Amino acid sequence: MLIERTPGELVLSGTYQCIQIGVDHLLLDEIWILATVWEILALCFAGWLVVKRFLELRRSSTRWNMGNFLMVLTQTHLVYFVAYAAVSCFNFGLLSPKLSDFSSVGTQVYYGIFQITVPSDDVEAKYDLITRRLQEVLGGDSIKAILAEGRPPKAYWGTAPTGRPHIGYFVALTKIADFLRAGVEVKILLAGTVKQYSYMREIVTEQDSIDVHAFLDNLKAPLELVAHRTKYYEFILRTVFTSLGIPTSKLIFVQGSDYQLTREYNLDNYRLCATVTEHDAKKAGAEVVKQVESPLISGLLYPGLQALDEQYLGVDFQFGGVDQRKIFTFAELYLPRLGYAKRAHLMNPMVPGLMGGKMSSSDPDSKIDFLDPPEAVKRKIKKAFCEEGNITENGLLAFTKAVLIPISQLRIERRRGETGVDSEEGQGAIGDQSPFVDDDAPEGTVFTIRREGKFGGPPSHYKDYQELEDDFSAKKVHPGDLKTAVNKAIDSLLAPIRTAFAESSEWQKIEKLAYPDPNAKTEPKKKKEKVYHPPPPGKGKNAQVITASAESSEPPPPISENVQPGAAGEL
Repeated sequence: MLIERTPGELVLSGTYQCIQIGVDHLLLDEIWILATVWEILALCFAGWLVVKRFLELRRSSTRWNMGNFLMVLTQTHLVYFVAYAAVSCFNFGLLSPKLSDFSSVGTQVYYGIFQITVPSDDVEAKYDLITRRLQEVLGGDSIKAILAEGRPPKAYWGTAPTGRPHIGYFVALTKIADFLRAGVEVKILLAGTVKQYSYMREIVTEQDSIDVHAFLDNLKAPLELVAHRTKYYEFILRTVFTSLGIPTSKLIFVQGSDYQLTREYNLDNYRLCATVTEHDAKKAGAEVVKQVESPLISGLLYPGLQALDEQYLGVDFQFGGVDQRKIFTFAELYLPRLGYAKRAHLMNPMVPGLMGGKMSSSDPDSKIDFLDPPEAVKRKIKKAFCEEGNITENGLLAFTKAVLIPISQLRIERRRGETGVDSEEGQGAIGDQSPFVDDDAPEGTVFTIRREGKFGGPPSHYKDYQELEDDFSAKKVHPGDLKTAVNKAIDSLLAPIRTAFAESSEWQKIEKLAYPDPNAKTEPKKKKEKVYHPPPPGKGKNAQVITASAESSEPPPPISENVQPGAAGEL
């Protein structure tokens, strides 16, 4: 049997709150405003009920006291509504653009009040998770303020599809697991894909999508290949994320065509070009844009486009390698001049190549590609520079520090259920998800090196990278043993990626289109057979000869009607 209840009874029973379930984070501010309006209306109604109850008590013969007064306030939830309205009005201040400058004292005081109401331990724990193992953080206070505000930060990591992606990408992709554990909303940008219109051929039909960032990076990627490489990169990234146990359902893959052809984006690009000096643009791209003797204007546009991506993707911070630091400081300087907020920037360390220098796509011996077969991996690691006791230019040690130990630590934490707010981590993962430690390793071990061969010896277990570095520096770890351990770990990481590639015919087709074999023999073009077409009468090179001979020959005399045949011979 249903019982009819009046609005007053609903409020008195505590049924007054407006609850939202499964809301997109993009609507968080709008929902907060609607909820606040609802609560203020409920506050007015509760105030009316309080006045009504007091009048009833006053008219009744019952004598009322302070207990009755507190009972009425409790039943009507008036105190709650007053507090909620006060906090809501204070929270509206967060929408002010003046609070985007986190360097001002007023902004820090404003957010400091919020940190009083939010458990500081929770904020610090999430911030430590977001920033651990990074080389540098710019604007970390803004991330703390967002966490204290109670909303998830938004970030993006971008890449330009140029050369074949290599295992150096593991550094950034592994770090994204920490972001998801801390509740960060992560966007993956395939840097600036736009739709190509073939104006050179005067064709207005829409062609495949290309990557304007990769193309502007001093033509590092040929225009006709970038569309295929963009698709190839997406195949690789999704597979690597899955092999690491990172749920791709929580990642937002973005193509630049979603916003880079809009009127607003292009107008902002023009505004930026009218503000930025040639010196600042060239300096910002010095580390990531290919430097040549006679640079193109495209290299100067690159930093500005990357800065605008922060605004049009609607993020709170950008994540990238420390080699992009100059572009990040460029964005912090010029975005506020366009009236946009200054974002935070997080940078991971750069891993040196196997030969000790920079890991480059143009040097095949300095890197290991995601699809390299086991024999190629073994050959490259065997050739890698790994001098005994040398820890400065050692690419294998650096890779162990930046990739292998973090992945091993993530897997150990996952076994313990320490995945933060990311309850989906590890679900649907492909490949072996075991950490790089022996089964009988002591508690807390994150990396194990076995000693094999004629020298042998017990395995070495390490609880952090510093212990490994100290042993290698003291020559307690032989380069051959380190190479064997790294080779085994890399093979286990690449095995599920190779398998996924072998099982996908579409991926294989895209790979051939994106990176065609430069040594492949092309079929020679068939020569067209020449067919002789005689010129029309009076045309061609023999026309004059025929005309001249025709003019020199006289026509035969006319035959008289009175002369009979044979008469001339008789004369």
